[in-house]
Amino acid sequence: MGSSTPVSAAPSARAAKNPPNFVLANESGNDFEVASAVTGKVVKDLGGIPGYTNNGMALAPNGRDLYVTVNRATSLDVEDIDLETGGETFIAEGEEPSISPSGRYLAYGTGPAGSQDLVVRDLASGSVRSIDLQALLGQETDLLNASITWVGSRVVVMPGGVANDLMGGAPPVPLPGSCSAVPASSSCLIIVTSGVGGRLSATRAVLRGVELGDAVIGASGRSDLLMATFNTHSATVYEADLATDAPTVTRWFAVPSALPVAVGADGRELFYLRGHGPVSLWVGQVSRHRLLDARMLNANVALAGLAS
Repeated sequence: MGSSTPVSAAPSARAAKNPPNFVLANESGNDFEVASAVTGKVVKDLGGIPGYTNNGMALAPNGRDLYVTVNRATSLDVEDIDLETGGETFIAEGEEPSISPSGRYLAYGTGPAGSQDLVVRDLASGSVRSIDLQALLGQETDLLNASITWVGSRVVVMPGGVANDLMGGAPPVPLPGSCSAVPASSSCLIIVTSGVGGRLSATRAVLRGVELGDAVIGASGRSDLLMATFNTHSATVYEADLATDAPTVTRWFAVPSALPVAVGADGRELFYLRGHGPVSLWVGQVSRHRLLDARMLNANVALAGLAS
Protein backbone atom coordinates (compact mmCIF):
# COMPACT_ATOMS: atom_id res chain seq x y z
CA MET A 1 0.00 0.00 0.00
CA GLY A 2 1.05 3.63 -0.43
CA SER A 3 2.38 5.79 2.37
CA SER A 4 0.12 7.57 4.85
CA THR A 5 -0.10 11.31 4.20
CA PRO A 6 -1.64 13.66 6.79
CA VAL A 7 -3.75 16.41 5.25
CA SER A 8 -5.57 19.42 6.65
CA ALA A 9 -8.80 18.63 4.80
CA ALA A 10 -10.33 15.36 3.75
CA PRO A 11 -10.34 14.42 0.05
CA SER A 12 -13.38 15.39 -1.97
CA ALA A 13 -16.15 12.82 -2.19
CA ARG A 14 -16.09 11.15 -5.60
CA ALA A 15 -19.17 10.52 -7.70
CA ALA A 16 -21.23 7.51 -6.67
CA LYS A 17 -21.09 4.37 -8.82
CA ASN A 18 -22.66 1.82 -6.48
CA PRO A 19 -20.94 -1.28 -7.89
CA PRO A 20 -22.17 -4.64 -6.52
CA ASN A 21 -18.85 -5.28 -4.78
CA PHE A 22 -17.68 -5.69 -1.21
CA VAL A 23 -14.30 -5.63 0.53
CA LEU A 24 -13.16 -8.59 2.58
CA ALA A 25 -10.35 -8.53 5.15
CA ASN A 26 -8.87 -11.88 6.15
CA GLU A 27 -8.42 -13.02 9.73
CA SER A 28 -4.86 -11.77 10.09
CA GLY A 29 -5.61 -8.42 8.47
CA ASN A 30 -2.72 -9.01 6.06
CA ASP A 31 -4.81 -9.37 2.92
CA PHE A 32 -7.77 -7.38 1.56
CA GLU A 33 -9.81 -8.34 -1.46
CA VAL A 34 -12.48 -6.59 -3.51
CA ALA A 35 -15.04 -9.22 -4.48
CA SER A 36 -18.28 -9.35 -6.44
CA ALA A 37 -21.43 -9.51 -4.30
CA VAL A 38 -23.07 -11.36 -7.17
CA THR A 39 -20.54 -14.13 -7.84
CA GLY A 40 -18.14 -13.92 -4.90
CA LYS A 41 -15.19 -13.84 -7.31
CA VAL A 42 -12.21 -11.65 -6.44
CA VAL A 43 -12.16 -8.46 -8.50
CA LYS A 44 -8.91 -7.12 -7.04
CA ASP A 45 -6.39 -8.22 -4.44
CA LEU A 46 -5.34 -5.20 -2.38
CA GLY A 47 -2.66 -6.89 -0.30
CA GLY A 48 -2.09 -5.77 3.28
CA ILE A 49 -2.95 -2.53 5.08
CA PRO A 50 -0.25 -2.03 7.74
CA GLY A 51 -1.65 -1.47 11.21
CA TYR A 52 -5.22 -2.49 10.30
CA THR A 53 -7.48 -3.08 13.29
CA ASN A 54 -10.96 -4.55 13.35
CA ASN A 55 -12.47 -1.30 14.65
CA GLY A 56 -14.57 -0.44 11.64
CA MET A 57 -14.32 -0.46 7.85
CA ALA A 58 -16.61 1.39 5.43
CA LEU A 59 -16.88 1.34 1.63
CA ALA A 60 -18.04 4.59 0.02
CA PRO A 61 -20.96 4.54 -2.44
CA ASN A 62 -18.53 5.27 -5.27
CA GLY A 63 -16.92 1.86 -4.70
CA ARG A 64 -13.46 3.41 -4.70
CA ASP A 65 -12.84 4.88 -1.23
CA LEU A 66 -12.40 2.42 1.64
CA TYR A 67 -12.25 3.94 5.12
CA VAL A 68 -10.40 1.79 7.65
CA THR A 69 -9.13 2.05 11.21
CA VAL A 70 -5.38 1.59 11.64
CA ASN A 71 -3.16 1.44 14.70
CA ARG A 72 -0.36 3.98 14.55
CA ALA A 73 2.37 4.69 17.10
CA THR A 74 0.28 6.79 19.48
CA SER A 75 -3.28 6.62 18.22
CA LEU A 76 -5.98 4.86 16.25
CA ASP A 77 -6.50 6.64 12.94
CA VAL A 78 -9.12 6.62 10.22
CA GLU A 79 -7.53 6.44 6.77
CA ASP A 80 -8.93 6.51 3.24
CA ILE A 81 -7.67 3.74 0.95
CA ASP A 82 -8.04 4.47 -2.76
CA LEU A 83 -8.98 1.06 -4.17
CA GLU A 84 -7.84 2.05 -7.68
CA THR A 85 -4.36 3.37 -6.83
CA GLY A 86 -3.71 1.78 -3.42
CA GLY A 87 -2.84 5.19 -1.96
CA GLU A 88 -3.61 5.95 1.69
CA THR A 89 -4.73 9.34 3.05
CA PHE A 90 -4.93 10.21 6.73
CA ILE A 91 -8.40 11.48 7.71
CA ALA A 92 -8.36 11.87 11.50
CA GLU A 93 -7.67 10.19 14.81
CA GLY A 94 -10.64 7.91 15.41
CA GLU A 95 -12.34 4.60 14.80
CA GLU A 96 -15.54 2.92 13.53
CA PRO A 97 -15.93 5.02 10.35
CA SER A 98 -19.34 5.11 8.65
CA ILE A 99 -20.09 6.80 5.32
CA SER A 100 -23.35 8.63 4.58
CA PRO A 101 -25.63 7.38 1.74
CA SER A 102 -24.60 10.38 -0.36
CA GLY A 103 -20.91 9.66 0.18
CA ARG A 104 -20.34 13.22 1.37
CA TYR A 105 -20.14 12.77 5.14
CA LEU A 106 -18.06 10.46 7.30
CA ALA A 107 -19.01 9.73 10.92
CA TYR A 108 -16.58 8.19 13.41
CA GLY A 109 -15.77 7.98 17.10
CA THR A 110 -12.84 9.67 18.78
CA GLY A 111 -11.71 11.28 22.03
CA PRO A 112 -10.30 10.18 25.39
CA ALA A 113 -11.95 8.12 28.12
CA GLY A 114 -12.93 5.20 25.90
CA SER A 115 -13.78 7.35 22.85
CA GLN A 116 -16.97 9.23 23.63
CA ASP A 117 -17.07 11.93 20.91
CA LEU A 118 -18.93 11.37 17.65
CA VAL A 119 -17.58 13.38 14.72
CA VAL A 120 -19.28 14.11 11.40
CA ARG A 121 -16.81 15.23 8.72
CA ASP A 122 -17.72 16.87 5.41
CA LEU A 123 -15.45 15.04 2.98
CA ALA A 124 -15.74 17.81 0.39
CA SER A 125 -14.63 20.68 2.64
CA GLY A 126 -12.90 18.89 5.51
CA SER A 127 -15.06 20.74 8.06
CA VAL A 128 -16.10 18.78 11.14
CA ARG A 129 -18.86 18.82 13.74
CA SER A 130 -18.71 16.81 16.93
CA ILE A 131 -20.80 15.93 19.96
CA ASP A 132 -19.81 14.47 23.33
CA LEU A 133 -21.93 11.37 23.96
CA GLN A 134 -20.53 10.50 27.39
CA ALA A 135 -23.76 11.28 29.25
CA LEU A 136 -25.70 8.94 26.95
CA LEU A 137 -23.02 6.26 26.81
CA GLY A 138 -22.42 5.99 30.55
CA GLN A 139 -19.31 4.50 32.14
CA GLU A 140 -19.69 0.98 30.78
CA THR A 141 -20.06 1.70 27.06
CA ASP A 142 -18.00 3.56 24.47
CA LEU A 143 -17.51 4.14 20.75
CA LEU A 144 -14.32 2.12 20.38
CA ASN A 145 -16.21 -1.07 19.57
CA ALA A 146 -19.52 0.53 18.65
CA SER A 147 -21.60 -0.08 15.53
CA ILE A 148 -22.23 3.21 13.69
CA THR A 149 -24.47 3.59 10.66
CA TRP A 150 -26.46 6.22 8.77
CA VAL A 151 -30.25 6.13 8.55
CA GLY A 152 -31.15 8.89 6.13
CA SER A 153 -29.46 12.03 7.47
CA ARG A 154 -29.15 10.68 11.01
CA VAL A 155 -26.31 8.73 12.58
CA VAL A 156 -27.32 5.72 14.67
CA VAL A 157 -24.89 4.36 17.27
CA MET A 158 -25.07 1.00 18.99
CA PRO A 159 -22.49 1.43 21.80
CA GLY A 160 -19.76 -1.10 22.43
CA GLY A 161 -18.60 -2.40 25.80
CA VAL A 162 -15.55 -0.81 27.42
CA ALA A 163 -12.66 -3.23 27.07
CA ASN A 164 -10.33 -2.01 29.85
CA ASP A 165 -12.26 -3.52 32.79
CA LEU A 166 -9.35 -5.64 34.03
CA MET A 167 -8.16 -3.35 36.82
CA GLY A 168 -10.50 -4.87 39.39
CA GLY A 169 -12.41 -2.99 42.03
CA ALA A 170 -16.11 -2.24 42.24
CA PRO A 171 -17.98 -1.96 38.94
CA PRO A 172 -19.06 1.55 37.93
CA VAL A 173 -22.55 2.68 38.88
CA PRO A 174 -24.71 3.03 35.74
CA LEU A 175 -25.43 6.66 34.95
CA PRO A 176 -29.22 7.32 34.92
CA GLY A 177 -30.47 8.06 31.40
CA SER A 178 -27.45 6.44 29.76
CA CYS A 179 -27.14 3.24 27.73
CA SER A 180 -25.26 1.70 30.67
CA ALA A 181 -28.47 1.92 32.71
CA VAL A 182 -30.53 -0.09 30.19
CA PRO A 183 -31.25 -3.63 31.50
CA ALA A 184 -29.72 -6.63 29.76
CA SER A 185 -33.16 -7.69 28.52
CA SER A 186 -33.31 -4.62 26.26
CA SER A 187 -30.96 -2.77 23.90
CA CYS A 188 -29.90 0.83 23.53
CA LEU A 189 -29.25 3.09 20.56
CA ILE A 190 -28.01 6.68 20.39
CA ILE A 191 -29.50 8.71 17.55
CA VAL A 192 -27.58 11.79 16.39
CA THR A 193 -29.32 14.44 14.31
CA SER A 194 -28.29 17.74 12.76
CA GLY A 195 -30.35 20.80 13.71
CA VAL A 196 -30.33 24.53 13.01
CA GLY A 197 -26.91 25.69 11.89
CA GLY A 198 -25.74 22.11 11.55
CA ARG A 199 -25.39 21.66 15.30
CA LEU A 200 -25.52 18.01 16.38
CA SER A 201 -27.88 16.74 19.05
CA ALA A 202 -28.35 13.23 20.42
CA THR A 203 -31.04 11.18 22.12
CA ARG A 204 -31.17 7.72 23.65
CA ALA A 205 -33.59 5.15 22.22
CA VAL A 206 -34.35 2.02 24.25
CA LEU A 207 -35.48 -1.11 22.38
CA ARG A 208 -37.39 -2.79 25.17
CA GLY A 209 -37.40 -6.56 25.24
CA VAL A 210 -34.95 -6.86 22.33
CA GLU A 211 -31.54 -8.35 23.18
CA LEU A 212 -29.27 -7.51 20.27
CA GLY A 213 -25.88 -8.36 21.76
CA ASP A 214 -23.22 -8.30 19.02
CA ALA A 215 -25.65 -7.27 16.30
CA VAL A 216 -24.90 -5.79 12.89
CA ILE A 217 -26.99 -2.80 11.85
CA GLY A 218 -27.74 -0.87 8.68
CA ALA A 219 -30.32 1.41 7.11
CA SER A 220 -33.35 -0.18 5.48
CA GLY A 221 -35.12 3.13 4.72
CA ARG A 222 -35.08 6.81 5.60
CA SER A 223 -36.41 6.11 9.10
CA ASP A 224 -35.97 2.35 9.46
CA LEU A 225 -33.00 0.45 10.88
CA LEU A 226 -32.27 -3.15 9.95
CA MET A 227 -30.70 -5.22 12.73
CA ALA A 228 -29.42 -8.79 12.76
CA THR A 229 -28.16 -10.56 15.87
CA PHE A 230 -26.79 -14.01 16.68
CA ASN A 231 -28.61 -16.07 19.29
CA THR A 232 -28.75 -19.84 19.86
CA HIS A 233 -27.04 -20.83 16.61
CA SER A 234 -29.16 -18.61 14.36
CA ALA A 235 -29.41 -15.05 13.11
CA THR A 236 -32.55 -13.09 13.95
CA VAL A 237 -33.48 -10.11 11.79
CA TYR A 238 -35.41 -7.12 13.16
CA GLU A 239 -36.51 -3.76 11.83
CA ALA A 240 -36.80 -0.68 14.05
CA ASP A 241 -38.85 2.34 13.04
CA LEU A 242 -36.89 5.33 14.33
CA ALA A 243 -39.43 7.94 13.25
CA THR A 244 -40.57 8.51 16.85
CA ASP A 245 -38.87 8.88 20.24
CA ALA A 246 -40.10 5.38 21.16
CA PRO A 247 -38.93 3.10 18.31
CA THR A 248 -41.22 0.29 17.21
CA VAL A 249 -39.28 -2.96 16.74
CA THR A 250 -40.62 -5.77 14.54
CA ARG A 251 -39.09 -9.23 14.44
CA TRP A 252 -38.94 -10.37 10.83
CA PHE A 253 -37.45 -13.88 10.71
CA ALA A 254 -34.58 -16.15 11.78
CA VAL A 255 -31.84 -17.70 9.64
CA PRO A 256 -30.71 -21.08 11.08
CA SER A 257 -26.99 -21.75 11.53
CA ALA A 258 -26.05 -18.22 10.47
CA LEU A 259 -23.70 -15.65 12.05
CA PRO A 260 -24.45 -12.17 10.66
CA VAL A 261 -21.39 -10.07 9.77
CA ALA A 262 -22.71 -7.07 7.77
CA VAL A 263 -25.77 -5.37 6.35
CA GLY A 264 -25.44 -4.28 2.73
CA ALA A 265 -25.18 -0.60 1.86
CA ASP A 266 -28.70 -0.63 0.41
CA GLY A 267 -30.08 -2.10 3.63
CA ARG A 268 -31.53 -5.08 1.84
CA GLU A 269 -28.62 -7.51 1.87
CA LEU A 270 -27.38 -9.59 4.77
CA PHE A 271 -23.89 -11.07 4.75
CA TYR A 272 -23.43 -14.00 7.12
CA LEU A 273 -21.18 -16.96 7.96
CA ARG A 274 -22.01 -20.64 8.13
CA GLY A 275 -20.12 -23.77 9.11
CA HIS A 276 -17.08 -24.72 11.18
CA GLY A 277 -13.74 -25.50 9.52
CA PRO A 278 -14.24 -24.44 6.79
CA VAL A 279 -16.43 -21.39 7.32
CA SER A 280 -18.37 -20.16 4.31
CA LEU A 281 -19.57 -16.63 3.52
CA TRP A 282 -23.15 -16.19 2.31
CA VAL A 283 -25.37 -13.30 1.19
CA GLY A 284 -29.13 -13.00 0.80
CA GLN A 285 -31.73 -10.36 -0.03
CA VAL A 286 -33.75 -9.36 3.04
CA SER A 287 -37.53 -9.29 2.85
CA ARG A 288 -40.04 -8.97 5.69
CA HIS A 289 -40.47 -12.75 5.96
CA ARG A 290 -37.27 -14.45 4.80
CA LEU A 291 -34.01 -14.20 2.91
CA LEU A 292 -34.38 -14.29 -0.86
CA ASP A 293 -31.76 -15.54 -3.33
CA ALA A 294 -29.43 -16.74 -0.54
CA ARG A 295 -26.15 -17.90 -2.06
CA MET A 296 -22.65 -18.82 -0.97
CA LEU A 297 -19.93 -16.34 -1.96
CA ASN A 298 -16.86 -18.03 -0.50
CA ALA A 299 -16.51 -21.65 0.53
CA ASN A 300 -13.59 -21.09 2.90
CA VAL A 301 -13.15 -17.71 4.55
CA ALA A 302 -11.18 -16.42 7.58
CA LEU A 303 -12.89 -13.11 8.20
CA ALA A 304 -11.62 -10.04 10.05
CA GLY A 305 -13.87 -7.46 8.46
CA LEU A 306 -16.34 -6.85 5.63
CA ALA A 307 -17.55 -3.62 4.05
CA SER A 308 -20.17 -3.32 1.34
